Amino acid sequence: MTTGEGAPAGTARPAPAGGRADWLAGVLDVIPGGAVVLNPIYDSAYRIADFEIEYANAETEDPTGLRGPEIAGRRMLRDYPTPGTPDFFVALVRVLDTGIPLHRNLEEYETVDEHGERTTASFRVHAARVAHRLLITYQRLDRDSTFAGQLETVQRLADFGWATWSPRDDEIAWSDHMYELLDRDPRDGPIALADLPGYVVAGDRAAVAELVRAGLAGESAEKEFRVHKNGGVRHLRLLLEPVRDSEGGIASIRGLTRDLTRRRRAEQALTATREIMQMQRRQMAEERHVALQLQRAILPEIPGTSPDRDGYQVAVRYLPAEAEGRVGGDWYDVTALPDERVLVAVGDVAGHGLRASAGMARLRGALGGLAVTGRTVSELLGWLNEVVLQLPDDTTATAVIAHLDPHTRTLAWAQAGHPVPVLVRGGAATTLEPPAGILLGATDRPGFALSVEQLYPGDLVLLYTDGLVERRGHDYDEGMSALLAAARDCSGSDPERDIQRVLDALTSPNAEDDTCLLALRVGAPPTRS
Repeated sequence: MTTGEGAPAGTARPAPAGGRADWLAGVLDVIPGGAVVLNPIYDSAYRIADFEIEYANAETEDPTGLRGPEIAGRRMLRDYPTPGTPDFFVALVRVLDTGIPLHRNLEEYETVDEHGERTTASFRVHAARVAHRLLITYQRLDRDSTFAGQLETVQRLADFGWATWSPRDDEIAWSDHMYELLDRDPRDGPIALADLPGYVVAGDRAAVAELVRAGLAGESAEKEFRVHKNGGVRHLRLLLEPVRDSEGGIASIRGLTRDLTRRRRAEQALTATREIMQMQRRQMAEERHVALQLQRAILPEIPGTSPDRDGYQVAVRYLPAEAEGRVGGDWYDVTALPDERVLVAVGDVAGHGLRASAGMARLRGALGGLAVTGRTVSELLGWLNEVVLQLPDDTTATAVIAHLDPHTRTLAWAQAGHPVPVLVRGGAATTLEPPAGILLGATDRPGFALSVEQLYPGDLVLLYTDGLVERRGHDYDEGMSALLAAARDCSGSDPERDIQRVLDALTSPNAEDDTCLLALRVGAPPTRS
């Protein structure tokens, strides 16, 4: 800490020859906001024990209502002992010791309002060492300035900016983040709305020119376009909304710009993954007929498996609800992975017909490309959620995805609002305990938990869609009870026969919904390497 040089305890340190400079007082009197000069007070050990106010300008007001010269002679710790004072005091001592200026926000500092009532307020404080004293200036942060700062933070975090164009007086106002989005130096100022097409990628100028025309004509309009940024492009969406005066004329035009770059890049990465997967499938089946390729895109063949050779056996059945040629949104997938695990999945896109079929194809296609990454099934569901969020008309879907390790006979699975798998073991049928997971497409931050089940040779796991257990006029619990009763009759030795047994017990020729049922039988560890 700073020490005195012979200063008696409890007194201010002697000022340099000439006393307080009159010019400093003159400067403080014209500074906007409060400004004070503090003299250090020393104890018997020559340590700073307090600060005394030597001078305060007319803008300075203390918590008791005293202003300017009335405050002179008062001390910081003795006369203003608020909760935040000790920490602030230590910071001021450090400024006097080091000469390094201080810039700090004081939150909830006690003061007096315009009615003379004690209250708390926030201040922006600056402190600097001047001729063995401290010069302190401060400005009160009113609610509007605090809100403006918070708004700027929100704009930065959410990647949006706002602008206002006033055609009558040629006034333009942009938020700070608007400059960042359009890659424009704030020192150059904002640009006129009519000049906006010149700042976008050439291929988007016609669309932006039409947007500007609509905005200047008093129409609400929005467009997505690209601008150049650091050697690449940034994807933006601009919404223009007119503000009319009392006579119906255009007083101003408000604009809200949103940065969509991360979303578009995610879509492009997913598209690239899907294209690689599609190319691999075409190479494997190029000699087959186009009609067979279409059939496999809708109902992929399940490779032949043996519980003795592979450690598992899979059978699957899909029953469409509508007339031939109009498939629904139920889907399944079975994929042997490079690490000898097998991925099994069953899902359901809401609805029927071509729209549901298109959604199903996108989900299955995405999963086929993402599965080879080796990531957990809960992470795969998170990626599929991003895919569903991009589908039109607020599409939602359900799915259950599992990784079976034939060597350890563990089943790692996750679900997204999907019916829970059934485990058949030793003549008993039970549902697995579901990990947390909600519908795909319900939210952009879903969170899918992972569950691991230890299986044993002879176990049979049934994955299915809701069409198997839901029937008009019957509640869901009735359907589940019927499924468990039928599953108890499954032997587990032949998944194909077990599937047919369950379907015979639960389905009818005129089922109102698609039905997909996948049976996974677990055998001994595989003999192949």
